[in-house]
Amino acid sequence: MNVRSLSLASTMMFLLSGASAVQASPIFYVGNPSGNSSDWGSAVLGLGGSINTNVNFDTHPTGALINAFYTISDGVTFSETGPITTVQNGAGPADGNTSGQVPGEGTHPVSNFLFGGVGPKVLTISFNTPVLGAGFFTLDYFDTNPNDLMRILAYDGPNGTGTLLGSASSVNQNFQNNRLYFMGVSDNANDIRSIQFTYSGSGTGDSIGIDNIRFATAGNVAAVPEPASLLLLGTGVAAIARRRYRVRQQS
Repeated sequence: MNVRSLSLASTMMFLLSGASAVQASPIFYVGNPSGNSSDWGSAVLGLGGSINTNVNFDTHPTGALINAFYTISDGVTFSETGPITTVQNGAGPADGNTSGQVPGEGTHPVSNFLFGGVGPKVLTISFNTPVLGAGFFTLDYFDTNPNDLMRILAYDGPNGTGTLLGSASSVNQNFQNNRLYFMGVSDNANDIRSIQFTYSGSGTGDSIGIDNIRFATAGNVAAVPEPASLLLLGTGVAAIARRRYRVRQQS
């Protein structure tokens, strides 16, 4: 076999061997309180994504949450259950617990944020088109019960429908006094249509806030070939290699 045919065959083998490596696998960013958001940002930028930071409630009027406020401008729609229905202005709920406090990713500046009052709560964030990743900052979280942590869930359907792609729980630490803690997820399959924030609040009756929701659109990222497509491509490459080999043999 000549060099050109060998190169084509090697390309086929590379594509086939890499098929399993490109399969979707959601990755959650919850375990690094001082760098979850930067880790998430690096991941989605590495996938070729473009990060949208417009959904920060700063232009949203204070008062009742308007579920479709960002639907036209940014393709984001909210739905909620429990006491997480009010946009407030301030540094955060400021529940006041300072025992064992950890910094998180910084303090929350005075600005608009979504307030989550005492009691179980769910906030669902849906995207008009699939995204590579999404996340949000929580404010003033505190819970000493390891079975009562905040959670982030990712779905391939809008409004928490379709297949549950994965979920992760927050770390069991104290982020009170307006401290920020980011929870996010990325998925190289570009198939996230909604994420959910859930918190039972049964352990402490904690009030928290949500702010600075981020998501990454795929932009010009090329679609990941399915294994069957890779197999067809490999078969075609092999056929071309054989034909070129025969032509050279006959000449």
